[in-house]
Amino acid sequence: MGECEDTLAFVTDVLEILDLDSDYGDLHDAVFTIVRNRRIVFMVNANDLFYWACADGEDITPENLPALTQAVTDVRSALGVSEQPVASDAAWDRWYTAGGLGAKLFAARIRGLRPQRPYYASFPASLHPLFDACGPERDPKDEG
Repeated sequence: MGECEDTLAFVTDVLEILDLDSDYGDLHDAVFTIVRNRRIVFMVNANDLFYWACADGEDITPENLPALTQAVTDVRSALGVSEQPVASDAAWDRWYTAGGLGAKLFAARIRGLRPQRPYYASFPASLHPLFDACGPERDPKDEG
């Protein structure tokens, strides 16, 4: 395939993952799109995840897109949400929350960096081991 076809295939793959009916929960608040040098760039929002008062994002690329879907799958597994619930299911919120938390896990894995310690308070305890595995323990002085 040529560059245009490759780009179209990648954009389509990302948009399919962002679809609310996909297997990946709701990633709409976690992924944003910009145009950089006339190219579409998808990014996972990592604001304040690693450092305080920091606007930040982790690019989604054709090479790391499988890592994003795997991170969401891993979060769903850790939360005990194995399949998309029906609209009346009590697990509905956890299903959609898994998308955003999976996006954060993706960013941490790509960077090989744990989130800053205070951020852990917003994660369910079952996810702490997943984030701990992303990198060594951080010195609080280096978290901003």
